[in-house]
Parts: sequence; C-alpha cells; structure tokens
Amino acid sequence: MTKIVTIQLEEILKILERYPEGLSLGEIASHLSFSLNNKTLQRRLLALLNAKKIRKEGERRGTKYFPLETNVRENEDEDKDIPHEIFSNESLDVLKFLDAPMHTRERMSYKREFLENYAPNETIYVPIDLREQLKKEGKRVNEKLAAGTYAKQISQRLLIDLSYNSSRLEGNTYSKLDTQRLIEDGITAEDKVHEETVMIMNHKEALTFLVENAEDIELNAFTIFNLHYLLSQDLLKNPESCGNIRKIEVD
Repeated sequence: MTKIVTIQLEEILKILERYPEGLSLGEIASHLSFSLNNKTLQRRLLALLNAKKIRKEGERRGTKYFPLETNVRENEDEDKDIPHEIFSNESLDVLKFLDAPMHTRERMSYKREFLENYAPNETIYVPIDLREQLKKEGKRVNEKLAAGTYAKQISQRLLIDLSYNSSRLEGNTYSKLDTQRLIEDGITAEDKVHEETVMIMNHKEALTFLVENAEDIELNAFTIFNLHYLLSQDLLKNPESCGNIRKIEVD
C-alpha cells in the first residue's frame, strides 16, 4: 500500500468517526480534502470494510457507511482529558456538554447583552471564592522558582501535549498515546507516514530547546531562527530553508 493510499484511508476513517450516524458515498466525497472519483473512493471504502474498520448498510443509492463503535470509543477515550479534582459535580455535569458531538447539541444564539452589560474592572463573572481557589491551584510552590526549573517539572507533560496538539493542527494522524510512546520510548507507530514521526520529534527538540534555555532565552531573531530550524529540519525540500527567511513564495 502506497503512502498516498494510507493517508486517504486514514482521512476517510476519521470523517466517518465524526459522523456515527453514517454517510453516503457522495457525503463522504464532499468532506474529503482531496479529490477522488467514485470508483476509487469505492475501492478505498472496500479496503476499510475488508480491514473491519467500518461497516455498511443498505444497497445501491441507499448505501451508508458507518464507523465501528469500537474505533469511535477508542478515539474518544484516548483524547479525553481527566478532570481535575477542583471541579465540583455540578461543574462536571456542565463540562459533559463539551464531550457531546456537535450535531447533538442544542442550537444557541449569541446574547449581545452579555457583552453590552460588561463594565471593565467592575463586572465579575467568576465568584471571588472560586477565583481565589483557582489562583491557589495555579500558583507555583515557590515564587522565586526559576523559569527553567519550573519548566523542567512540567516538561514531560508539556512535551507530549504540545507536540501532539501542534502536530495535529498540521494534519498529523498520530494519536496522543502514540505520541507519548514516541517521545518517551522512541517507539514509532505502525502505518504512519515517516514525515509525521519526524514532525513530532522536531516538536520535542524545539520544546527541549525552550525548556533548557528558559532562564536566558529572549524573543529575538536568534530564538525564532533556531525554533524554525528545529521544527522544520528534514521536512523541507530545501534543507537550507530551515532556520532562514524564505527566498521563494510560500503557498
């Protein structure tokens, strides 16, 4: 299986996982970020069916494709954050709303008076006692703790979370668990494009650079060029473009 086919299969699967109610062939095609004719798309769907990644119902024009429930549950459990004990049961009930799929949520309109009635430095939306509690939870143990020392205490969580989410914005298909295994143990996920692995490792290098130099680093050209080099190494066609201002147009 070629790299392009693998990427296409993964995107089709992710689209179906976002629509557990099922999609027709045409609906799947409308959500794709690339163009496929119907025959090729049918072959891709057949490959996913044979691999038991999806299921289908109906015949001919009434055919719909569905994600397997096990795939959806695995992805949901994998990306779900564990709520902090600071949240009350009432707050957790409210937060469940954010876990609900978009199509199941009640439509809400914007309340303009919410903004118009706001008075700077006067209006308070969060109760004072809760503000104090949040401040206490987010406060460093030692006010004089150096930035680098503090960063090293949270660096592992930072490395995993930021590498995963930043790479995902670029279309990386690594899961959060796969990202953790790669960063902590150097284990590459199966059936992934090599560039995706490089992208995550580059994020690790860039974040390590920030953490190790936290006490001395400044927002200047030196820092930006180094970060660009670390993030783009082995990903650009022209290696000399890493850490440098581009000489060509970038689409």
